[in-house]
This record gives sequence, structure tokens and C-alpha cells, in this order.
Amino acid sequence: TGKSRSIRLEDRLASAIATLVTVAPWPIANTGPSVVALVGPAGVGKTTTIAKLGARIRRSGKSVAFVSCDGYRVGAMDQLRRYAEIMESDFHAATTPEVLLAIARHSTADVVLIDTSGRAVEPGTVEAALGDARLRGPSNRRVEVMLCTPAALRAADAARITCGFAPTMPTSLCLTKLDETDAPSALLHAPFATKLPLSTLCFGQRVPEDISAASIAEIVARLAPSHESHSEESEWAHRPQHGRSR
Repeated sequence: TGKSRSIRLEDRLASAIATLVTVAPWPIANTGPSVVALVGPAGVGKTTTIAKLGARIRRSGKSVAFVSCDGYRVGAMDQLRRYAEIMESDFHAATTPEVLLAIARHSTADVVLIDTSGRAVEPGTVEAALGDARLRGPSNRRVEVMLCTPAALRAADAARITCGFAPTMPTSLCLTKLDETDAPSALLHAPFATKLPLSTLCFGQRVPEDISAASIAEIVARLAPSHESHSEESEWAHRPQHGRSR
């Protein structure tokens, strides 16, 4: 039947994607204390994604400390501070590598979430501490660094972004703005170009709803949506939206 043929095609597509894309466990699902940092270009939606992750962590009963390293974008620290207040969590501003390392070392929160600026990382910048051996050395905290890219990104741009943020030693990919494109090429191009596993998908601005752990099934659904899911996404796309961060 047509339905069984469709299922077989989806299974074949899933198998093909699985040979190209590695899916990593969701960083906030780790047990034990951890540091989860988001890096990537400006405007990709890192701060909103941090808020979504923080809300999910708080819902699970764990404590969170929010850290902002973004002293360049106007209002960036205030935005994250407000999210921390809403979630009754600690907030810290890190203006030097040493301050960031000290926060990660001494925080009593279960998860330390770090928001960064969109600048390419250079030696001596705050974000460079994410690749520092003192953060990743002897410690009871697991360190996860998610490289954030927009869903419509092509392979050449993904490779360029990877070079700019390589000093932070990314461990996985977070794809944002899936709701803003009908051609989410980065689902394949970003893992291929960066050689990083895909861990997180973001598809809207709602906190904390519009985020999920990555899976092969979800990638297939995004690349080859069924008629029903396409209709639902089209309906959602025409609802009033506020802001652009994803």
C-alpha cells in the first residue's frame, strides 16, 4: 500500500542519515555536576536557548547557575539575569577567563550554563577559558560545549564557524531556527563539515517548549515532513510571533 511504501522509504532515509550524522546524548541529561556552554555566531539564539535549557533543568529538580560572558551585545547580560531571577537561580557575569574558571570551579549548582558572545574566539578572551585545561582537567564537573548554528547553514559556512570557535573545544552541535526555514540543510551539512555529533534542536522562541534532544527520527521528520506535520507547522508559522531569537 501507499502507507507501507512511505514507511519503507522513511526507514531507508533514516538508515542513510544515520551513516552521515552522529547523534549525541542531550548534554543536560547528564548525571552529576556539569558545565554546559553555548558558543556560536551572534544572532543564532544562544541566550534564548540557554533559557530553554535552564527551564528544563529546573523542571527536573536540579539547580542551575547562569553565567553571561557577553559584554558586547547591549542588554545581553540583563536578559540572562532576568531569566535567572524568574527561575530563582544564581546569575554571574564573567568578564575575564579567570573569573569564568572560578565560577565553574566554586558554583554549588548542579548545572552551570554559560552564555557567550558571538565573536570568534581569540587567546585571552573569556570564551577561550572553555578550552582551558584547568576547566577540563581534574574536576567533578563534566564539560559540554555546544556549537550553535542556524538550521539553514551550508557546509562551507559551518566549516568557517567551526574554525572561529575551535578554541572552545565544542563537543556537540545545537541547531537553531528550524522554524524559520523550509530547507534545514544544516541538519546534514553542519555535522558533516564540523565532524561533531548533533545533540540539540531548537524550533521556536517559547521557553522551554521549543527545544528537544536530537534524534535520527526527528531529523528525518524535518528533512522529509509528512503532509500532516507540514500542515501543523504551516499553521504554527502563521501564528503571531514576537522577537527573532531561537
